[in-house]
Amino acid sequence: METFTLLLKSKGLKITPARTAVLNILTNQKKPVSVSTLVESLAKKSINFSTVYRTLETLEQVEIIRKVLVSQKQSFYELADIHDHHHLICTKCEKVEEIELQKKDFKKVVLKKSRQFSQLSTKTIELFGVCNSCEK
Repeated sequence: METFTLLLKSKGLKITPARTAVLNILTNQKKPVSVSTLVESLAKKSINFSTVYRTLETLEQVEIIRKVLVSQKQSFYELADIHDHHHLICTKCEKVEEIELQKKDFKKVVLKKSRQFSQLSTKTIELFGVCNSCEK
């Protein structure tokens, strides 16, 4: 809780029950969390649907959380300050696996191949395929 307080204050945000609840849920998860899961979890704490969306939007704008493209159906979120990693996502069951790649090496390769870009800012990449369970 104290970490959230410092983090929110460092971004110039007020400490609200919705913000700390969202950050708490994202901290305790090992993978990106869907909006529907967040809404359902926070409803138990009397935090309504629109407050959840406003909270997510605010936290994303100040780069405390980031949206992860897991599905076309809904948005997923995770903390933005965790180590650089990427996601492997199953197109059948939407299972997510985090993988780490050396960011410096990756950026060098991409920029070397690019003819029109000299800088990259994206910290995650989502790769889609079929997991072993769905393959069987």
